[in-house]
Amino acid sequence: MEVVDDIAEAHSIATVQRTVLKVIAKPQRIAGPIKEHSRRHYAAAMIAARHIVLFADYAQLYVQDADAHDRVMRAGAAMDPDRPPGGWTYDAVQVHRIALEPHSISVGTAREDLVETALAVHTSPPQLSANAEHIVEADLDVPTGIASVVGCTQPPNPENTLTVTPGRYRARVSYLASAPPTGSDPDVSGDHLRYQIDIWPATQLTALTVIRQGPSPWAG
Repeated sequence: MEVVDDIAEAHSIATVQRTVLKVIAKPQRIAGPIKEHSRRHYAAAMIAARHIVLFADYAQLYVQDADAHDRVMRAGAAMDPDRPPGGWTYDAVQVHRIALEPHSISVGTAREDLVETALAVHTSPPQLSANAEHIVEADLDVPTGIASVVGCTQPPNPENTLTVTPGRYRARVSYLASAPPTGSDPDVSGDHLRYQIDIWPATQLTALTVIRQGPSPWAG
C-alpha cells in the first residue's frame, strides 16, 4: 500500500473570512440531482489531506468513523434482516454510486483492484472539480474525531486516517479519470478512477444529493 501525506497549512479564521467568495446563488435544499450553478461556492481552506492507494475488494471502499461504525454494527445493526449489505440499495448501485450506513459511506469503485483515493478536510465546501464525471454528497457523523478510508476486507490502518473535530460532516465524493496506480492488475476490467473524498463541518442534516450524474452503467 502506497500512502503519501500531503498536509496543508490551515488558514486562520480571519483569512478565511476575507477570502470567502460572494454568493452567486441561493443554495437549493433538495434531495436528488441539482443544477451546479444553484450551489454556493466558497474559497475553502484545506486543513489536511491524505493520498491513499488501497485494494477495493468487492469494488468498494469506505470513508467512516471506523470505531463508531463498528460499535453500531456489534450492537445489532449488522443483524437487521432489512439492512442491505453495506447500504447497497438498487439506487445506491445504479445512480448514487455510494451507500450509507451509520458513521460510514460505502464508495463504489469501477474496479476490484488497487485504486487511488484521497481524503481532504476543509473549513467549508471546496470548489467542484470541473473534470469529475460523477459527484455526490452525503452526511457523515464522526463522533470519535477519526475519519478513515478503509478497504472493504481490510482492517483500519492508522496511516489512512485524519484527525478532525468530532461532529457531523458533509462528504463529497468525486470520480475523476486517473492513471493506473503502481501494482494494479492489467487484466481487471473497469476504468481507472481516482475517488476524491472532501469533507467539511456541517451544522444541519442534509439528504444524499447527486451533484453531477455520471453515465450508467458505469463500471465493469
